[in-house]
Amino acid sequence: MAELHTQNHTSLAGATLFAMTRYVESPCVENAQLVARHLECAAEQQADPRLADLCFALALRWRGYIMRSLSATALPGAH
Repeated sequence: MAELHTQNHTSLAGATLFAMTRYVESPCVENAQLVARHLECAAEQQADPRLADLCFALALRWRGYIMRSLSATALPGAH
């Protein structure tokens, strides 16, 4: 069971790095959302509370970027 748990963490870490690479190649809101969601999943699956806190904090930073990007592209007067 511990081996499966380790494989899940490894797969999630790999998927998160892949999502970050996609963002670097194509910096758009959709790719940023993918990164944030992977970090949120990583935070939920961490047994170590410090690592969970780190993943959650990183996810919040990505979400902040997303919100700033969306508000920067909002149509003028569309409040």
